[in-house]
Amino acid sequence: MEFERSKETLVNTQATLCPQNDKIPPQNELLESRCKGRAGYSLLPTNDLKILVISKPFDEECNEYFHKVLSFLHKHRIEIYTTKSSLEAVKDDPVIRDHIKPQIYTDDIRINRIITLGGDGTILFSIKMFYNKSVPPMISFGLGSVGYLCSFDCKEMIDTLTDLLLDPCYRKRKTTIDEICQVRPVKTLDSTPFLDYKDRLRVTITSKSKKEKFMVTSSIFEEDEKEFDSGSSICALNEFALESEAFYLPFTCGVYVNETFLTEITACGLILSTSTGSTAYGMSAGGSIVQAGVEAICITAVNPSSISFRPLILPFNCKVTLKIPKGVNENVIKGVIDGDFKFMCTDEDEITIEGSSDPIPFVSKEADDPMTSWIKRVSSTVLNY
Repeated sequence: MEFERSKETLVNTQATLCPQNDKIPPQNELLESRCKGRAGYSLLPTNDLKILVISKPFDEECNEYFHKVLSFLHKHRIEIYTTKSSLEAVKDDPVIRDHIKPQIYTDDIRINRIITLGGDGTILFSIKMFYNKSVPPMISFGLGSVGYLCSFDCKEMIDTLTDLLLDPCYRKRKTTIDEICQVRPVKTLDSTPFLDYKDRLRVTITSKSKKEKFMVTSSIFEEDEKEFDSGSSICALNEFALESEAFYLPFTCGVYVNETFLTEITACGLILSTSTGSTAYGMSAGGSIVQAGVEAICITAVNPSSISFRPLILPFNCKVTLKIPKGVNENVIKGVIDGDFKFMCTDEDEITIEGSSDPIPFVSKEADDPMTSWIKRVSSTVLNY
């Protein structure tokens, strides 16, 4: 009898909370609503598009598709930008060199779409170019050894780009032979385009000593290194890692969460990753794999001296601060962001890691719900089934 009353109370409560429905939504709908990061994708007028195209350099297959993409964009009078390394790889191509003539991207140019040709490494390289600002929607074609982040098949490249970049009115208005030749019929796709957002971490480096500036080395800087002011921030898609320069030697640092002391850890490395990055360096170090829609900061230690330290998963809105104690560490400690941005840490430096308000929008057309899509990707790429 008591059970029946409880069940009736639960049904009445559900009706009150969801007056438009006579029952709770199915579990998969609840799950999908909790999976962060999907929004509609909008087309821009062709004459407003400024597209950055980045190809895996000196890869024969990538160079071939790079030529096709540039030709497609040039045909439709879309403004094209690329990198020195991508252009260097096709410098002997007379069509690209003498006819298309893409421009070299610089920080002052406002890009509104990115196209990548390669694997996850090419995507990471592209994102690093926007390390301190918002990233435009990314259209990624898988041509690398690992395609965990890649959304589209290069074999359907022209159809995909036509659908994602050209105004539907233009596609229907085929009145001349030239237009019919320029735009092939678009396939009917199972789902409309959407933006799948991936969280980023904001890493802020502050010196509590007299050091007011610090040097950061990266492959994206023209001189390989750049000077930053103390208190500057760099965003990471995958992770921030604190390491000994001699990786086998441990170091000690204090870990604080929301200004509250958590622990002092001695280890050969400490990794703080996003849910996306949980399948990268953090996983290799024994960290947990976290579903991509979960808003989290994952903390994993590399060879900790204390066997009681276990991987931690914190809410994305936490602020984690790593403090280098004075006079404790004899070896050199460095910070590494997404495996590329590197800087040296000194006594009393503080590194703050918190969720960024600028996630990365990946363009996608997967018909599956977010959870099913993530399971398939993890199974086929990370778990190698």
